[in-house]
Amino acid sequence: MSQLLLVPDTAPELRRENLPLDVIDGLAEATPNAKLRQLIGDLGLLQPVVVVATRSGHYELVEGLRRCKAIAQLTEPEPTHRQQPSRRSPPRPA
Repeated sequence: MSQLLLVPDTAPELRRENLPLDVIDGLAEATPNAKLRQLIGDLGLLQPVVVVATRSGHYELVEGLRRCKAIAQLTEPEPTHRQQPSRRSPPRPA
């Protein structure tokens, strides 16, 4: 009988939000393949990921771990190649 008291009376509220990736926990262990990244890059995210709020103010992924990691990888800035400074000494005045 006590288990029945734990079941909520209504379903949780569903809503769509845009969340920054840094508030979604658990992306480190995800390994999306190149094909998934390419499809999301070409078509966009067709099926949204599902998250639940945690007490810390972050979100935990319920569904779509690889999709979310693929988005994170696609939005990472491209590494910039810096030109190394020359190690030659400056020219001497004549």
